[in-house]
Amino acid sequence: MARPEKFTAAQVIAALNQARGMTTIAARILNCSPNTIRRYIRQYPSVAEAQREAHEAMLDDAERTLYELAVDERNITALIFLLKTQGKGRGYTQRTELTGADGVPLLSPDTAQLLAARGIDAAQVVREFEALIRARAEGTYGAQ
Repeated sequence: MARPEKFTAAQVIAALNQARGMTTIAARILNCSPNTIRRYIRQYPSVAEAQREAHEAMLDDAERTLYELAVDERNITALIFLLKTQGKGRGYTQRTELTGADGVPLLSPDTAQLLAARGIDAAQVVREFEALIRARAEGTYGAQ
């Protein structure tokens, strides 16, 4: 016979709401293990939905606070962060260029992933490319 549940689904939902959807904090509220909360989330669809909704509400509050800092209070750091995360579709992105030896561009993550899928060692490709660039710079490329 299965052991009776220590908490009702309603108690776990109330703790998750109080904890803004964070399982470890809900566990502290109920004085139980976070795994207990996770088990309730897996076992009871109503608890899972309450966790998702509470977590979404917490994210909404955080976004609203960031917006208020950025726009209402004109906090430049918050404004830059907001535009980089929420304004990507309008071109507010930060471009990062990774380079190897002597400023030679490295492969993009997409290219490296494509090479790996084909069984090609991306690091070896970069080394060979760097050697080719060096040879051209030294004037030794194609020299016999």
